[in-house]
Amino acid sequence: IPHEASFFPKRPEEKPSSLEMKLTNIDYYERTVSTMNKAQERLAERLFDEGVIKFGSFKLKLHEKNPEAPLSPIFFNLRTEDNPGKKGPLSPDLVSNIGRILYSLTNESQIQYQYIAGIPWAGDPFAEVVYHANRLFGGKAELLKLIKEEKEDGSRKIVGLADSDKIIRGTSVLLVDDLITKADSKFESIKVMEDAGLKVENIMVVINREHGTNDLKRAGYSLHSIFKILDLLNFYVNSNKISREKYNETIYYIYANK
Repeated sequence: IPHEASFFPKRPEEKPSSLEMKLTNIDYYERTVSTMNKAQERLAERLFDEGVIKFGSFKLKLHEKNPEAPLSPIFFNLRTEDNPGKKGPLSPDLVSNIGRILYSLTNESQIQYQYIAGIPWAGDPFAEVVYHANRLFGGKAELLKLIKEEKEDGSRKIVGLADSDKIIRGTSVLLVDDLITKADSKFESIKVMEDAGLKVENIMVVINREHGTNDLKRAGYSLHSIFKILDLLNFYVNSNKISREKYNETIYYIYANK
């Protein structure tokens, strides 16, 4: 399989940076072979076609703390129309589709849990679907609800657990969220759960932006996702939903901001 030319044309005698060398070494094979199963591919198409995933220039949560950070060329809005914070395009049917695949991942990964909790607010609808699927197939997991507060300056923080009176200390809780960027809300949720006496071992998300994964891993937590961002980009460029130029731009952003 022929190797593509460098993403970055060089001026004469200019040596490529380590980042450019890393990007250049993403070979053609990686970009053409899909790692998704059919259910994932169908979901990826829906996310694109229904406006959940957009390409352009966007501010993310990380810009609240770092406003000078480069804008993201890709944006995921995995929220429902009735989300308490920012609204989103997710229909009940799409939430159900996502939640069922998340539940199947818990079985494939043999994750054991006595409680399920969404990381508010975007993770709550998915956690509810996982909970109902667990019960439908004979599970006995309970659904917990984390409390998120909005401060006067517009920032938000997860501050407590609404159902602390019904938990059994020492048991495991599965955390569910829409995506992971820098893992701040994940660590806020983990602290609340561990302070309540629960064990957190696994976090499940729809999309892994591949930014905060190492932080969770170093802290001893396992992250599971339906998609990694590179898998989605490979699928979209190979199905002609995005151009090769947009693909390259997004790849550069991901590696430059890891």
